[in-house]
Amino acid sequence: MENADEILKEPCYKGDTHDLLYDFVDHVITCTKCNKTWLSKEYYPENQIPDDNSSNKSSSEG
Repeated sequence: MENADEILKEPCYKGDTHDLLYDFVDHVITCTKCNKTWLSKEYYPENQIPDDNSSNKSSSEG
């Protein structure tokens, strides 16, 4: 999970810095030069990456 400032600190292998595009549907950040993608830190907070089994985990315990 990244934010744009952190992504721009790393060089793009296609030259200089990444050219970022934010996808508001999937909430991912994509470099239009190299097509690398990152999960948006604003939408996916730390330790809350979605997965198929995440719902009702705590309620099923016990």
